[in-house]
Amino acid sequence: MTLKDDLETEVKKIFRDRWEFRDGTVVPSDDSVGLGNKGVQLDATVLYADLSESTNMVDTYKPHFSAEIYKSFLHCCAKIIERFPA
Repeated sequence: MTLKDDLETEVKKIFRDRWEFRDGTVVPSDDSVGLGNKGVQLDATVLYADLSESTNMVDTYKPHFSAEIYKSFLHCCAKIIERFPA
């Protein structure tokens, strides 16, 4: 069987099999969900950082500098969101 055949077979199985869901209140650890057709339903918010010229920053500066920029940005965003909930 080729890689393409393996991938097509697995994708068909994923779409064919039933999904099982449970209610949750926290983001589950990866080992509590697994790769099966199981999910946890919960209310969540994703804070995404898409900074202008960030690819250039990562390519140009030392890795820890980019990490400091992202961490600072996300920290400030989280504090502002916490102060002014929508």
